[in-house]
Amino acid sequence: MMRPSAWLVPLTVLALTACGSESVGGTDDESTAASGESSGAPVTSTSGDPATTDPTTGASATTTGSSQGATEGTTGGPTNPTTTATTATDFLPPGPQIDDCFPPDQFDKRTLVVFTMGGNDLAAIAKDGANGKPYDEVVADAEEALLLMREAVQWFVDDPNKFPNGVFVVFANIYEFTDGTGDLMSCPAAGLGGFDKPWEDVEALKQLVLWINEQVMDIAVSTQTDMLFLLENFCGHGFKAGDSTAPCYRGPNSETLFDVSCIHPTPAGHDLIRDLFTAVIDE
Repeated sequence: MMRPSAWLVPLTVLALTACGSESVGGTDDESTAASGESSGAPVTSTSGDPATTDPTTGASATTTGSSQGATEGTTGGPTNPTTTATTATDFLPPGPQIDDCFPPDQFDKRTLVVFTMGGNDLAAIAKDGANGKPYDEVVADAEEALLLMREAVQWFVDDPNKFPNGVFVVFANIYEFTDGTGDLMSCPAAGLGGFDKPWEDVEALKQLVLWINEQVMDIAVSTQTDMLFLLENFCGHGFKAGDSTAPCYRGPNSETLFDVSCIHPTPAGHDLIRDLFTAVIDE
């Protein structure tokens, strides 16, 4: 598939404020906001899912904000942390994230939108399927989450007059911790993370994950926005990293980039996400 062209406008974020709150156990779904000055208009940036570091400055956002989870605040300051895991339903009303992070009086700013979303949706889908939810209903849940993600991206780019000084959206596809094997039990704390049963048809789960990520790519292509390949970059760094028969095996001593929660990245995983976002933003 063809990667959408990266935007080429240089943006410099000078100050980091929070537009989010952390989810339980870490940062699988997070949103932060950075506002500052570019060479022209001010910049607003929001970051979701596992990305807990502002990709343009390297400043940590984990103490004040967290969307691969929780309700959001405005660019004026952080909200109090909650224990709610964010899913795609939280982006647009009745969800609070986009409205809170992007009030109309900020639309005149040159705007950089950085988010990751879908980790909690995918985890819920995997758990539901393992617990016996009919496959067609699991697929319907995936379709609903994908539609909400598409609508969220379209909210930023469909109306060229909404952000008169420009809006640039960079998001990511959805990683998973089994290294392409579909083995939900591979995480040492699988039971504590809710992955206490395997899928009866592992091949169906593997194909569903790939299909979901193909649809995420289609969102990027159809909206001409930028997408990071988190799935591909984390594959081989999950809990089957040492399995030479796994499809993403990278060799002996490959580092696992998921923490004990199964779905959240380690500090090194966070660093990788930051670097991937930075590489696109710097283009």
